[in-house]
Amino acid sequence: MKSFTNDYLELKFLRNMELDLSFSENSFTSDFEILESTYEEYFSSSDSFNASRFELMNVPKRLVSEDITAQCKRLIRQYNVILKKVLLLILDKQVKFQEQFNRVIKIQEKLDNVLKICESCRNNLKTASHHFSLSSLLILYYCRKRKILKNLIMILYGIKTLNRTKDKLQQLLDSENYPTVIALISDCKRSINTYKQYNCVVAVHDKLMDTLEFVEENLDMSISKICTSFNANNYASAQDAYKFLGKSQTAIDQLHMHFIATIHSTALSSVLKYAQNDMKSQYNLLCQYVPLNKFYPCLLELCESFLSIWKSYYFVMKWHENEGSTNIENNGYENIIKDHNQKYILQKLQAGIVKVCNDVETKLIIFIDGFDLMNLKFEELLQALNTVDRMLKIGKILCKSNMTKLYECSKNKLLMYFDFYHASRLEELKIFLENDGWGLCPIKSSFRVTQLLEFKQFKYIFNLSQNSRNTEENLFQIIDDFDIYDFNQAFSINASLPFDLNFDKPAEEDILRSSEENRVNDLSDDTDDEEILDELKYSYVDDIQNNIMHKMKDRHTGPIVTNTSLTVLRICGKYLQITRIFKELAKTVTHCMIQIFELYFYSVYCFFSTDLINTEFSTTLGTNLKRTISRIKENLIISEIKNSPLKHKVCQPHRSSVINLDDSKNVFGLTERIVAVESLIFLGHQYESFQLYLNSIIIDDQEKIDLNQSYFQSVPLTTALRKPVYMAAILRAFDVPHIIFSITKEDWELKDIMSQQNSYINFLIEDIRIIKEKISVIECNVPLTKEVSESIWESTSDILTYLLVEGFSAVKRCSNEGRALMQLDFTQFVAKFETITALRPMPHQEFVTTYIKAYYLPESSIESWIRDHSEYSPKQLIGLVTCINQNKRIKQRLLSVIEEQRLTR
Repeated sequence: MKSFTNDYLELKFLRNMELDLSFSENSFTSDFEILESTYEEYFSSSDSFNASRFELMNVPKRLVSEDITAQCKRLIRQYNVILKKVLLLILDKQVKFQEQFNRVIKIQEKLDNVLKICESCRNNLKTASHHFSLSSLLILYYCRKRKILKNLIMILYGIKTLNRTKDKLQQLLDSENYPTVIALISDCKRSINTYKQYNCVVAVHDKLMDTLEFVEENLDMSISKICTSFNANNYASAQDAYKFLGKSQTAIDQLHMHFIATIHSTALSSVLKYAQNDMKSQYNLLCQYVPLNKFYPCLLELCESFLSIWKSYYFVMKWHENEGSTNIENNGYENIIKDHNQKYILQKLQAGIVKVCNDVETKLIIFIDGFDLMNLKFEELLQALNTVDRMLKIGKILCKSNMTKLYECSKNKLLMYFDFYHASRLEELKIFLENDGWGLCPIKSSFRVTQLLEFKQFKYIFNLSQNSRNTEENLFQIIDDFDIYDFNQAFSINASLPFDLNFDKPAEEDILRSSEENRVNDLSDDTDDEEILDELKYSYVDDIQNNIMHKMKDRHTGPIVTNTSLTVLRICGKYLQITRIFKELAKTVTHCMIQIFELYFYSVYCFFSTDLINTEFSTTLGTNLKRTISRIKENLIISEIKNSPLKHKVCQPHRSSVINLDDSKNVFGLTERIVAVESLIFLGHQYESFQLYLNSIIIDDQEKIDLNQSYFQSVPLTTALRKPVYMAAILRAFDVPHIIFSITKEDWELKDIMSQQNSYINFLIEDIRIIKEKISVIECNVPLTKEVSESIWESTSDILTYLLVEGFSAVKRCSNEGRALMQLDFTQFVAKFETITALRPMPHQEFVTTYIKAYYLPESSIESWIRDHSEYSPKQLIGLVTCINQNKRIKQRLLSVIEEQRLTR
């Protein structure tokens, strides 16, 4: 230590000396540059290096004193820089050196103590050897031998236990208690390492290794079974076994491989069961051999198999999540390692579920794409789509994946099918309409559209939509929550598969009236209409009529529905089921539903109101109704013009020959007309109930506007058909030429005002009574609501007021007294009309009174009156002008105004 200190002081002295020399030189070169200019040989660790010889060898052949001096200065400066670097390094390590030096001193002191202890022990042993006798040494010898024998017995007992372990292992293997087997093998391996010097133990070791390999093979088979039927106890046992083996992470990798392999093998076996080909081939080729009538059963089995795999994967994830939550409670070192493994396993499982879902999606796409579904029944297609939809929803919940490719594949298949199917439904509906007898369908009074089988999926939703508190937004949320809740039930151990929909079992609809409801008390069903009319002719007609009406109204108390309107509702139910699966197709489905409705609408119009078109009452159709009929005809009815587009169009429908619109007893088909119009109105109300649901599933604002516009163009106009249809029947119940002739043959050039009405009023009142009696008979079989009755009598009032004005306009000459008689006749008529029909006030009264009062207008107001009252026909206005006592010039001017107004209409 002293020599080291002296060397250090000497180095420090030399360093100071050299530093002084270096500072004396006027050099501004940096230490780093000087250090870099030093030859590498000076830093060599070789002992054979001689610096003096190295410099002499580098001396030039021609010696110059200045060069030698410069070279010396360079070497001195390099020496100083290197020395400074070395000193800095020494100073930097001086503290650590001092610490190590102190440790060396302490070790030296401890060695001195140990040396003293050893010397003391040797001295004590030397003393003991002199004091112990031979007998004492013999005792020690036997004690040592006894100890050796005990150890030998323990070794033999251990070897015996190892030999007996194979029987215990076999029992555990038979019970599939793999964790205990592996734990026992691990214990045996530790014992074998203890006795490995004995030859008999080597055979036991080989046997244990074989058993361990067998256990690993069985474990692999056990986790492969987990892929289709998860059992928590078996899986926990397998995981414990892998933990004993230290292969928990490897087990998850193997589990993923088994899931992928199970998906492939399951798909292949399911398709092979239905394929008409016994030869095993690739999956995509095997799908082509499945017949179309086995498409849905095969798809259902595929989805059920895949869902079983998904459920098993889901339960595996849940099992590991629960296992991880229990490990987090403790913070020991072992639990930290377990937590690390647990995180790796969960990450692996979460990444693997995407692969599992993608493989299932690919298998289903290959299967569906291999079929031409155009010849499939719509119900079967809906079954298939519902099944795929359930897979999509479960995939979204389980994998957080929308499975877009499968969704687009099934949607494209549906669009191709739906285009053809809708065209077929239009043709089918046209045939139904052309063959419909427009008779009442005997349904219950409590009938709701959700009672139809096609609407059973919408019962809950439509009940929500009828609640005024549910808007479109919260209804959409409720629908989504309802779907998610429904499919969340699939993820439980004992839950049945969500494909158990029992489509093949025939369901029953409870919508028809029973025989007891059809029975009419105290009145036979064989009662003929003529017998009822005969009874109505007696003096006690009111009592009998009220009694009969009271009893016969029980025949039908439900809504007015025909078989064809029920068919339309069933079609709508099928179409709406598509929107439950593909909400973005709501616009397309709505358009097709509106087309179905408009074909029904147009057919009712053509069948029962076209006979009014060529009459003076064609103006009652209204502008909106005319525009709607024209639009429907253009968009839905095949035109006679060549090259007209035929997509989703039908030929002009024609009324069935069974319907007799010439029967005066039935008011010229009024029964059929009422059933047709009211069934259309009922259908329109159902469409209005669909509107909130459709709006709730449509997200795009423009599509909502289009939907509401489509509804607005036709659905609200159903009630507008009542007037032209009922008027067409009522008009034929009156002898129009006779009524007008009866009015014109009266003497209107009176000098005195009469207090009694003219005879034509009695004729009209009698006709109204007859119509009422016939309507009463009709009401026995068809329930007439207040709106229907008012519409019929309003149409009657419209016809009669028009005929009165038409008759008054045909009068050539009329005095003021005659005009007053017209007003008196009409007043009497209004009173009796209101008494008979119970419709107060009588509609369209002002049409007659205004016309009569126009006779009293001054000459200066006639022209403006004509221009303001365009509701009167040119013929009626001409009759008014002709009847008024004016000069020819004024009459000519007024007639020209009427002609001008006629041309501008």
